[in-house]
Amino acid sequence: MQTKKAKEQISNLVDSLISEGDLVLKTIWVENVSPVINIQRVDLALFKKWQSSCHLLSHILGNQADPWRKTLEEDSANSLAVAISIQGTLKAIREALDKDFLMRYEELIHADIFSDFLEMASYLLTEGYKDAAAVIIGSVLEEHIRKLCAKTKPEISIVSNGRPKKADTLNSELASVGVLTKLDQKNITAWLDLRNKSAHGKYTEYTKQQVELLLQSVQDFLTRVPA
Repeated sequence: MQTKKAKEQISNLVDSLISEGDLVLKTIWVENVSPVINIQRVDLALFKKWQSSCHLLSHILGNQADPWRKTLEEDSANSLAVAISIQGTLKAIREALDKDFLMRYEELIHADIFSDFLEMASYLLTEGYKDAAAVIIGSVLEEHIRKLCAKTKPEISIVSNGRPKKADTLNSELASVGVLTKLDQKNITAWLDLRNKSAHGKYTEYTKQQVELLLQSVQDFLTRVPA
């Protein structure tokens, strides 16, 4: 596996976990243990789901996770302090990735399992991690749309007023010049909507089955409309 691709896959997963952590940290409540002792906690169900995903990240990182393993894998209570610690650890891992402190990326993900992003998403789905899978599939779709724009003659610009255009805008522009059919455009709009839900923590608004269908649909689209 290429080092760059492995790094991107890990980065996508860490970004998804950080977004999920932001949602967990918004669920603060106070447990009155005694008249003089109060404990700040976060939603237990969301916390445990998030913690399970962090265990997956620790497993994928292997020995590279040693500095953070205790925090990522400790089966601790849903206290606010623990949630803040986990979120800080995820951000530290993200910074280490950005600064290339984790150099042996080819060892982080086994090539026979994760030969590309979509295979990684498929594996995550089989393990029950629909939210991380949806983020990865959506990222693949958006990158393919940008490549289609670059391939178009004349080329469709992916920026406007110095800022990147939204994927849905590029989708419409590709349809307007005949690169995409109206049906493809409509389908892509729906796929991007699911991706946005996953990226913004709206995990209850879609199911694992819908993510499985998203994976199949995007795989078919990339084959039919190559960039």
